[in-house]
Formats: sequence, structure tokens, C-alpha cells
Amino acid sequence: MKYAFILMILALFVINCGGGKKPPDLSVPDTIPPVDKKVAKNDDDIKKEEPQKIDPKFIYTFKVTLIAFKESVPIANPKLTKEQAKKKAEELQAQLSKKDADWAKITEKADVEKQQFKKGYSVLAMNFTNPEKLPPELGLHLTKLKVGDISAPIETKAGFYVFQRIETEEYTARHVLVMYKGSQNAPAEITRTKEEAKKKSEEILKQLKAPDADFATIAAKNSDCPSKKQGGFLGSFIRGSGQLDQDFEEATVKLKPGETSNVVETQFGFHIIKRESTTEKPKSQD
Repeated sequence: MKYAFILMILALFVINCGGGKKPPDLSVPDTIPPVDKKVAKNDDDIKKEEPQKIDPKFIYTFKVTLIAFKESVPIANPKLTKEQAKKKAEELQAQLSKKDADWAKITEKADVEKQQFKKGYSVLAMNFTNPEKLPPELGLHLTKLKVGDISAPIETKAGFYVFQRIETEEYTARHVLVMYKGSQNAPAEITRTKEEAKKKSEEILKQLKAPDADFATIAAKNSDCPSKKQGGFLGSFIRGSGQLDQDFEEATVKLKPGETSNVVETQFGFHIIKRESTTEKPKSQD
């Protein structure tokens, strides 16, 4: 299979890679309640597209990073020859293979491709229903990885990729969103400045920390996201599916069910996130 950009190929197998015209062919497992239709259609500022269902045993999740070189397509690294990139990828793989390796810290300092992976790496949930359709160099390596295993550098036209298979993780979330003028998808009626939005989100967080605080009620009164009609409920997701902003998702998966985050900044504004149990259902605030 010919390709110039590896993520274009992975888009065929990732649960949801950005809400294209064709519907995705993966989704959350049947054990998770389907996302409320109204929420799925209205939360365009956070969610991209409601997925369809597949057998969860075919969902493999990976951490992935990339080191490009001069001839890489479409994003080249003019500082590295192919041989230098391979050596650096091997060194990077050795660091990431160590027990309790911190992918964020290690890839931040490495010569990895930051245009594709703004944090130095990404998490991808992939559909392995038909692994034979994967490019041979990917299928040969990825289908053999067990949870915790890390691949040797995989050479592609985009550069050298390193994958680590991790547990497939499901999570359910609700949130409060405070937008500001200029934030992603902010409607015209949002006129507050970024500083004002941050201050408001911090004030809301104080309310949520009160012993008798009800997250859904506070979200309904304060959130700029259409999900406020369901008390901020967004639904259930699989980590790496591409349905939610990466910063939002990474903050959410660090929480235990029932926990509430501090203020989290994304391109959409300032969020306060509550991770629910996977059996939580939306509560209408109409």
C-alpha cells in the first residue's frame, strides 16, 4: 500500500480520526451505554463524531512517536540523515523500554516529530478487525505486541516509528467549559477575555469543591458547552479514539472515577472535568 503520511493510513484503523465524511468503523464496547444522541450531535466543540459498535477485543491501543529524517514525507527533518534518525530512534526505543519510562518527558527532549505529535507522542486506539489490511511493516510488528511490549523502530516513508502497546482504557466524563473570545469554536456571543475565562473557571472550581456541590447542577448553570443540558455529560470513550481533545483526554484518564480535575486548558477554553463510572448516564437539566 502506497502512502506518504503514516497517520493517513492509521486513520483507516483508528476509532475516530477527526470526523471525516465517512463514518468510523469502530466504537466503544457494548458494555458502555451509547452516547445520548442529543449530546453527540451538539457537542461539536469537543466531540467530533459518534462512532459505531465493534467487538472490543479487536481494539488495540498504542503510544506512538516518530523520528523523521531529510527525505521523510510529508514532514522532513533537515537536521537528520536516515542513518542518524535510525540511530536516534534506537536510542529512544531503549529509553522508552525502561521500567516506568515517562513518555512525555523522554519524547519532549528527543528529536521527535512535533508537528504530528504536539506532545512528542500520541495515544492511538486501532481497529484490528482486519489486521491483514495494515501495511506489512506495521502489521508484522504491531499484531505481535502484547500489552507493555515496545516495538523496535519501524521504518516508513514518514520516518522511524516506535510503538508501545498499552491497556485499552474506557472512560466516561462530564465537564464545565468556560470559553473566551478567540478560543476554538467560541460563538460570537462569547466576549470575555482569556484572563477572565480563567478567573471564572477557578471560581467555578471553588464551588465544585464544596462538600454538598452537585457537578451536574453547576455545569448546567455555568458551562459554555451544549452538554450543559445534560449536566455537562459527554459520554463514554476509548482512550486514543480521537474523539476528544488530547489535553482533555490526558487530564481525564489521570482521574479516578468520581474525581474532579483542577482547571484544564485546551484550545476550546478552560475545563473542569469529572470522571464518572462507565455506567453513569446523563441527567437532563431542562
